Amino acid sequence: MKMRAGALAFVLLFSFDAAAQRFEYEYEGTLRGLAGYAYPAEKYRSGQNRFHAPAYGNLKNALTYHFDEDTSLELSAGLKAKTGSNLDNYNQGRWGEEIYGRFSSVYGDFYFGQMPNAAAMLGVTRPNLPVWQPTPTELVDFIGNPNWQQHNRRKYYNTLTSTAVDTDGSSLKFTYMTPEFFGTTLAVTYTPENNANDGLTSKFSPYYKESAYSVTLYNQHSFAFADTEIYFSFADFEKSHQEYAGGLSVYRKGWTAFASYRQTETTGHDFPIAAQNISANMPAYFDSFRNGYAWNVGLTYEWALITSTISYFESQSDDTQAANRLVNWHTGIKPYKHLGFYFGLGYADFKAGNHQDESGNRGGFGYIGAEISF
Repeated sequence: MKMRAGALAFVLLFSFDAAAQRFEYEYEGTLRGLAGYAYPAEKYRSGQNRFHAPAYGNLKNALTYHFDEDTSLELSAGLKAKTGSNLDNYNQGRWGEEIYGRFSSVYGDFYFGQMPNAAAMLGVTRPNLPVWQPTPTELVDFIGNPNWQQHNRRKYYNTLTSTAVDTDGSSLKFTYMTPEFFGTTLAVTYTPENNANDGLTSKFSPYYKESAYSVTLYNQHSFAFADTEIYFSFADFEKSHQEYAGGLSVYRKGWTAFASYRQTETTGHDFPIAAQNISANMPAYFDSFRNGYAWNVGLTYEWALITSTISYFESQSDDTQAANRLVNWHTGIKPYKHLGFYFGLGYADFKAGNHQDESGNRGGFGYIGAEISF
């Protein structure tokens, strides 16, 4: 009798382990197309295209092996591409890849590979909404910004493009995130070489391929009156600059208010900002995003199938006084799980730096679009 009970226990235990140890494959993708019309101020209209039709696509595949219910290893590969854009700011220009692994356990999550740093992953720059929302760099596909230029791997970023700490893009990196403790997560990222094309660092700069690290503290909490998310980040880019960032998101009954801020500054140990033309690929102040700031604020409302957001973004260089101001009203409608429609209006005021001959760009724009997900 004891032998039969022991054998039955072994069979049950083996069955449990076999069920827990399994492979899981997932994939997802989106195709997004837009049509927009820009109306620049009269002094800037000469030579500018009015009609724009950018398109974007991405595909992600993930294979996960579950050792048990708490431990897993995920291998992920993503591919994205676009056309009709004013910036070639993907990893290979108009297309790019992200390939990374993640090991999850009760001791936290370990990431390794081509991916954003922890500060960018945990940054609350916008709420995670069910329909695509434009970023500042996508809005300039409708009205050009002289402060943001990237073509054929030549980079000129006079000002910051986001409040997210994205300077190192999808460079190879290692990240550790602690388990959540009372809604709080601490994350650390180490980047051996800051060399990704989808970041802000030019391959012609003297600090290209230097290392970087970032530390981020994230918290989410549900109060009786609202749900909140907040984060603080610090990053050090070797021989380039340091960054400080923070953000807050508050949700209540369909309304989400959000705001974030990012500051960059060089120190005495960093290469100075290029104050004069060095070469065709390193014009004066091509990297003055390293001394400046960016901030955004917005309000979103979700009702049934509709999500609508109004937001404001601003960034400025301390060295050249170049500045960007973007106002955007964006509305998305998702009648089906895999289909969304959206439209929006915006106004941009791009002030060129004191060293530049051109006076910048300014004007309004509108767009409509559709997105298919699978």
